[in-house]
Amino acid sequence: MDKKQFIARLKHVYHSTKRQPGDSSLNDLRDAFLQEVIAKSNGGWDDIVALQVMGFVEHLFNVQPEATRTAQRITSDDAEATLERFLLDRDYSYEHIPESKDQSPDGYIEGYGHKYLCELKSPVLMFDHDAAPFGYKFSTTHRKILDAIHQAKSQFDALDSGHSLPRILVYTSAHPQLDYHNFISAVRGYEAAQDGMITTDLRNTNVFKNTQPIVEDIDLYIWLRITSKSALRVSYFCNTASLHKDKIDRLIEQLKSKAVSNMDVHANLQDFMQ
Repeated sequence: MDKKQFIARLKHVYHSTKRQPGDSSLNDLRDAFLQEVIAKSNGGWDDIVALQVMGFVEHLFNVQPEATRTAQRITSDDAEATLERFLLDRDYSYEHIPESKDQSPDGYIEGYGHKYLCELKSPVLMFDHDAAPFGYKFSTTHRKILDAIHQAKSQFDALDSGHSLPRILVYTSAHPQLDYHNFISAVRGYEAAQDGMITTDLRNTNVFKNTQPIVEDIDLYIWLRITSKSALRVSYFCNTASLHKDKIDRLIEQLKSKAVSNMDVHANLQDFMQ
């Protein structure tokens, strides 16, 4: 975050909060926080330090971080358009299913002689100033990801109750702290530190228990890290118990033929389940 961006963001934060008589002026706050960045940057300007200071400012004023605001600006139409470009770039077509009063998935994916049903979900990660230490509650993210499985299953069943077509649930996220690791944690029911120690265990929650029997009703889970225009990383979680596994394997093979990044992931869903 350069100085111009820092000042612009500070001005927005200031005007987004209610001010009381006697509160510091914008100019006073600007000068104080600019000096803090400069001091912590050893007399210069360090963009990383500025970003850290801005995080403190956002917390102080109880506003959503810029990363959250940026992610919120990406609409469901943006996410669907990004998915369509991702597929077209790998010789698959995407056909949107028009919305109706009947619940149905978002669209069809078709290519190489196979057709798939696709549902797109974009969980929103909101900063919680009361959540320690990072301001994001694992329990909230956990529920959003698992709720999406329930919703997608209902939509797939409404259009194709016999499960004649392979089912794909695509998650998209534009937030850097909401990624495929969150999906893994939600499916296995707990959050673990790097040393393997469980830090949050939600396996006894109703949403986890109710989701376990239906996780394998979806044949493929895809997590797309996106911007408003493109995919940055893709992760595939294949359901090895799927009756359509051959078609799913074919799809993954073709999609992987053109990697999005060198950090793309391909794993079996069952590796993370109890």
